[in-house]
This record gives sequence, C-alpha cells and structure tokens, in this order.
Amino acid sequence: MRFAGNDVLVDHDIDVRTAPVCARADDDTITCDGDTFDEAPIRFSSPGASPDELSVSVGDEELYAGSLEAVLFKAMGDE
Repeated sequence: MRFAGNDVLVDHDIDVRTAPVCARADDDTITCDGDTFDEAPIRFSSPGASPDELSVSVGDEELYAGSLEAVLFKAMGDE
C-alpha cells in the first residue's frame, strides 16, 4: 500500500519532506502519514474491509481514490 501511495505522489510531483509511515488498526485498516516541504499533511489509507481501495490526499486535496492494484500496474507500465 505504501508503494502505491508513493507512486501517486510521484505522479503528482509532490515534494515529500517526511515519508509516510504506516500503521495497521485493529480492523486491518492501514493509514500512512507524512508531510510535504510546505508542511501539508500527506495521508494514504486503505480500509481493512476493502484492501484494494486506496485513498491518497495531500492537505485537503484528494489526489487519488480507487484501486490500489491499478496504481501498482500503472507503475509497472502495465496499465
């Protein structure tokens, strides 16, 4: 999940100051938090009930919401 989130950041030319660090909740939801050089918060999340769902946001802007697997395939050049 972290690799996919990082791929989204690269696709949007986001300058990362603190790389997102991930944690898993009791319900298997995964969230990763970091920040940009402008101090905007970065968040990746994937719900435990739907692990292929990925949400990536920077500040108040949602950069991506969709399939985690699709992001990974795109990064491999296999869209």
